[in-house]
Amino acid sequence: MAGTILSLENVTVDFFGFKAINGLSSFLNHGELRFLIGPNGAGKTTLLDVICGKTKPTSGRVIFKDHKDIGRHREHQIVRLGISRKFQTPSVFRNLTVFENLELAVQKDRGVWAAMFSPLSNEQQEAIDDTLVKTGLTDQAHIQADLLSHGQKQWLEIGMQLIQDPDLLLLDEPVAGMTKKETEKTGELLLEITKERSVLVVEHDMEFVRNFATKVTVMHEGKILCEGQVDKVQQDPRVIEVYLGRGRDNVKH
Repeated sequence: MAGTILSLENVTVDFFGFKAINGLSSFLNHGELRFLIGPNGAGKTTLLDVICGKTKPTSGRVIFKDHKDIGRHREHQIVRLGISRKFQTPSVFRNLTVFENLELAVQKDRGVWAAMFSPLSNEQQEAIDDTLVKTGLTDQAHIQADLLSHGQKQWLEIGMQLIQDPDLLLLDEPVAGMTKKETEKTGELLLEITKERSVLVVEHDMEFVRNFATKVTVMHEGKILCEGQVDKVQQDPRVIEVYLGRGRDNVKH
């Protein structure tokens, strides 16, 4: 689907005089994988908080899909509209199997007790099977989640978000703590996800960003410092000076 799925219009978040977000405007297209980067304190996580409803903007508008301003919506309302958020630390049910975690996610509206003792529909079973394949966890389906590697726990939680069929998935540093192989697989998973939905990723791993990003938004002091294709952004002298601060060669390589 072509067109814009999310528009941020002059969004400001003021915490008692400190502007964590300061008049920020941007947009995200359907089927786009966008990376949001910037130094600590730039406002990246606050921006995700605004989009998912955890933090309310002081001013400005957050327009999602069919021109609805969701800036004052509650978190559960925003989830129902089609925005899902995964935080940095995996929050899976460690004492349950991978399959049982996905089973709870696919039956989220029925409650934990009902979900554990209600039979799955054919459609729900297919959704779980497809998610296991997509996340590479088919062989781990009946393994307790606590026994998974860190990367596998991250993939499981991404799968728990995907199985709820969001239009926009928000990810906060999904490859933090991963091995190089796990990081590569996560990038491939994100590319697969964007065939069907949009993804906005906050990330600090610049090698990961360079390998998988098409468009990047760089934040600094609550504003957009630079935005565009990776090649353009990594050559921008403001990005080199303010964010990377390690010299032009390190930006390229």
